[in-house]
Amino acid sequence: DNKLAHCEIYGRLYTWAAAVGKSDGECGYGKKCTLPAKNVQGVCPDGWHMPSERDIIHLIRATDEYSHVGTNLKAFTGWLGYGSGPGNGTDDYGFSGLPSGIKTFDADYRYEGIYTYFWSSTEIDAYHAHTMSLRSDRYLMLFDYTKFRAYSVRCLKDSADDWDDDDDD
Repeated sequence: DNKLAHCEIYGRLYTWAAAVGKSDGECGYGKKCTLPAKNVQGVCPDGWHMPSERDIIHLIRATDEYSHVGTNLKAFTGWLGYGSGPGNGTDDYGFSGLPSGIKTFDADYRYEGIYTYFWSSTEIDAYHAHTMSLRSDRYLMLFDYTKFRAYSVRCLKDSADDWDDDDDD
């Protein structure tokens, strides 16, 4: 709801263009964007980058527990039980995912305590990009969503071991 207290807890919510460090005129909804093949810094600090779709898939595989991966990545507190979902997570991997909610195309803030979506640097087309979703139920999901919504960004530390484009792992 555009409140400083929420920003201090969850961080900011970004449109996809803002997340990748571009203007809406360059990469916004309806604009195909040209980005580097890997390590898009975007809003991340120096020495860090936005995850690609491939990085998210590696995260899912690294947890090795597909049916409970969302629970394993969610923080211990802050999540509301919703539907059949258990709410809070076990944070087995130190990811500490928090339920920031989203900002919709009509500037409504929704789903705080229930969902969080993280942008990836992977663009699908002029209208969509990949996101990773954590929800109050236990699942982590990979989606393609419209670029005009505003979601969180989770940055990855740059490494000499960053994935190679020819690596199929």
